Amino acid sequence: IGTCTDINIVVPAKYKGLPVTKISDSAFENCSSLYNVYIPDSVENIGKQVFANCETLSRIRLGLNLKYIGQDCFHNSYTLDTVFWDPIACERANGVFMGDFCKCPPILGLKHFYIGANVKKLPSFLCKNLSQLEEIIIPNNVEVIGDGAFYHCDSLEKIDIPTSVTTIEPFAFDNTKWMEDFENSSREFLIVGDGILLSYNGGGSHVTLPEGVKKIAPYAFYKHNGLLSVSMPDSLLEIGEAAFEGCTNLREI
Repeated sequence: IGTCTDINIVVPAKYKGLPVTKISDSAFENCSSLYNVYIPDSVENIGKQVFANCETLSRIRLGLNLKYIGQDCFHNSYTLDTVFWDPIACERANGVFMGDFCKCPPILGLKHFYIGANVKKLPSFLCKNLSQLEEIIIPNNVEVIGDGAFYHCDSLEKIDIPTSVTTIEPFAFDNTKWMEDFENSSREFLIVGDGILLSYNGGGSHVTLPEGVKKIAPYAFYKHNGLLSVSMPDSLLEIGEAAFEGCTNLREI
């Protein structure tokens, strides 16, 4: 499209009677007037650099059946402020808004990230390094939060994790204000979702986990060297990877 001067773009779900399932590489690259984009549910694949150098792009909606987002999709589109994330289970979107995947600095101004009512999994590193993000409401259809999904979202302090969430992968909320506030509190356990013990903040040598805990998240007791024994509840079903890594004095479970 190249020199497109439209402000608002609604990608059609069908063109000449056929479904639109892919947006090709660089399709909207350098569209300097583009402000708002709506991607329909029919689109499964967004190519490389599709919205690169869109200097005024502010809002985008991504559809239900999106499975792949190409490299550098939002390269140099620093004005992106709001994302409506509706993909049910996007297979590849790792860090699409941040530097590790985009090969460019993260979109630091992205403040609003809305998760749709059909989303089942939040992909790994989806919002990594989005330092202006302050609040996330995870709807009660989400089941899995991927590795590092909100890693280093430094300002993120309000998080609502519903009971539909049964899996939280490693480092999903590390280096967030939310985790920092917990670590600085007097609370012993951080239990979220469907009975997931996300982190332990106590200092005791003998710990009894509360009944109702179904899963111990990865690294939940990381480097609690003073821990000697842990008593598990009958409700416990799963212990995550490296849950007790660095607990060098742990003798009894």
